Amino acid sequence: FGVGNPHLLVRTIRELGVTAISCTPSYPAVLEQVLAEQGVDPRDLGLRLGLFGGEAALDVPGFRDRLERTWGFAARNSNYGVTDIMCNFAGQCEAQDALHFMALDILHPELVDDRGELIEWEAGATGELVLTHVARDCQPLVRFQTGDIVAIEATDACDCGRTAPRFRVTGRADDMVVVRGVNVFPTSGAALV
Repeated sequence: FGVGNPHLLVRTIRELGVTAISCTPSYPAVLEQVLAEQGVDPRDLGLRLGLFGGEAALDVPGFRDRLERTWGFAARNSNYGVTDIMCNFAGQCEAQDALHFMALDILHPELVDDRGELIEWEAGATGELVLTHVARDCQPLVRFQTGDIVAIEATDACDCGRTAPRFRVTGRADDMVVVRGVNVFPTSGAALV
């Protein structure tokens, strides 16, 4: 469902009894405006799960809590990816809120420091995520620097049963992410752009 007609989306959710939504974390604010015009509380739509991606907002302190309080659903960062490599290769489970790296059979992950030196892929490590796509025959990408600074949370099995390592995106190696003039993940002491 496209983002061009939020009134139709709200109607569709109601008529079909939809219980989950997948979108950017900022899109529910658009739907909140539509619902406010109709005098409807977002919780009354009956959504139980919000699957989000494409923006870093769920990791901004308080944002996830606000979404869950307003909508009454569980919010998950469900589709982390890098368009150049693979659009969706990590997501959160119901047991915790770090991202499971779910493409180890296709992507070889590495961490590097700001000088390009390798950092051991282990719990507690932090560095820029570098990926090599091992299954591409055409346009192979070798040691592609994503620009995302990640922290490895764990490499053992999760309570949900998945065995993939888990990580968080904690920043950028550049100043790409800017929201309303403020760098969401400052890479230096200055937070204003």
